[in-house]
Amino acid sequence: GTDTENLIIVITTAGGGDDQDGDGVPDNIDEYPTDPERAFNSFYPNETDFGSFVFEDLWPAFGDYDMNDLVVDFNYKIVTNAQNNVVDVIAKLQIMAAGATLNNGFGFILNTPTSNIASITGFIKMGNAVNLDPIGFEMGHTNQTVIIAFDAVNDILGNGLVNTVPNGLVVQTDVKTITINFSNPQANIGAPPYNPFIFVDQTRGHEIHLKDKAPTELVDNTLFGTSSDVTDPALGHYYRSETGLPWGIEVPVSFDWPVEEVDILLTYLHFAEWAQSSGADYPDWYEDKEGYRNDGNLYKNN
Repeated sequence: GTDTENLIIVITTAGGGDDQDGDGVPDNIDEYPTDPERAFNSFYPNETDFGSFVFEDLWPAFGDYDMNDLVVDFNYKIVTNAQNNVVDVIAKLQIMAAGATLNNGFGFILNTPTSNIASITGFIKMGNAVNLDPIGFEMGHTNQTVIIAFDAVNDILGNGLVNTVPNGLVVQTDVKTITINFSNPQANIGAPPYNPFIFVDQTRGHEIHLKDKAPTELVDNTLFGTSSDVTDPALGHYYRSETGLPWGIEVPVSFDWPVEEVDILLTYLHFAEWAQSSGADYPDWYEDKEGYRNDGNLYKNN
C-alpha cells in the first residue's frame, strides 16, 4: 500500500523578516500573515485539480459493476498553524454522476474525536437516515468525526440515474464547500482522502468504503462475508472480492465513468489487474492511453 504525509519545510535566515502576527513564520512565507492561528495551506490531490471518488452501490453483490452509482469529484485544502498542526479542513465536493435508483449518502472520516470540532458548515441534509449534532458531525462515534456531506443524493439532484444514460437525464451540478474548523489545532487527523464512503438507499448501516478501509461504528456487520464480499477484519481486509476487486475507488484525476449498466472491466481494460494487485500493476489504468480503455463505453463520449 501507500501512505501520504503533508510536510512543510521552512527555510529562513536569522530574524526572518516581518512577522505581523507574531507566530514565528515570516510574512513572505505565511499564507495568513495577520492571523496568528494559521500559517500554511496544503492541498490534496493538489491546489488546482480534482480527484474522484467512485462507487458501486450493490455491494456485497457486484450488480452491473458499472462503478457510476456515485461519482464525486473532490479537492481538500488543509490549513495548518506555525507548528504544522491542522486548524481547518476545507473540502470542495461536486456530484458528477449518480447512476442509481437507490437514494445514497456520502461522507468521510477524520481520525479525531468530535470534542475537537468547533464548527462544520456546507453539508446538505435532506433525508432522515443520519443523526447530526447541532455542530454538524454525525452522532454515535467514539474516536472519529464522521462528516456526512450529502445524505440523500437523489433528493439533491431531483432524480436518480443522473448523468449516466446516453441521451438521458443531465443535471449540471455545482461545487459544494464543506469547512471543518477545529476547536484546538490537531497534530493528526489521518491522511487525505480521509476514508470516504457511501451508505446505500437511506440505510445508514449499509456502508461501502474503499478497499481495505475500515467502516464506522454504525456499519451493519452482518453484511460482511455475504454474496461476493470476503471482508475479514482480522486480516485488515474490507470491501474486497475473493479476487481483490473493490466497490469503491479513488482516482487522482477527474474520472470518466462508464455509461449505465456497462461493466467497468469492459471499459477500463487494465482495471482488474490494478485492483487485484493492490495498485502494483497498471497504476495509470485510468489514463487515456492506447489499449487502456474502450471509449465507446464512456458516458462523456456518448
